[in-house]
Amino acid sequence: KTMKIISAFMSKSYNCMSLDELVALTGIDRKELIVLLHNMHKQGLITRHWRKRTTGKERIYCLKKELIMNKE
Repeated sequence: KTMKIISAFMSKSYNCMSLDELVALTGIDRKELIVLLHNMHKQGLITRHWRKRTTGKERIYCLKKELIMNKE
């Protein structure tokens, strides 16, 4: 499932996505995806940031730059 998440990141031209975007792309259950993303962050595969919107803050997940360079 980790590879499915990485594939979802690599399928987009930008490398940061919200939880809702990742759920839609991967089809993985929201709660399970949160756990997987937490573990990927601990492994150093992704970073987490906040994006400010008019409706409030939203957590976004970004693929690490080292993995992005290998994409090209």
